[in-house]
Amino acid sequence: MLYRAAMENGFKFVNLDMEEYKYLDSTVEAFLTVLKEEEFFYSTFGIALQSYIPDSYEALKKITSF
Repeated sequence: MLYRAAMENGFKFVNLDMEEYKYLDSTVEAFLTVLKEEEFFYSTFGIALQSYIPDSYEALKKITSF
């Protein structure tokens, strides 16, 4: 897994960014799935949400409510 490899190699920050709008939901779900794993509780991970996409606000609310 990308996040695990980053941690093992000393990376301090990993940012997840979707390439196309059609991947918004799956990108958010993948991000939240990783955050639910105990080994990643104290890690710094980010996700890019494009502000020009109206659905990004709902994704942001879902992430912040997590």
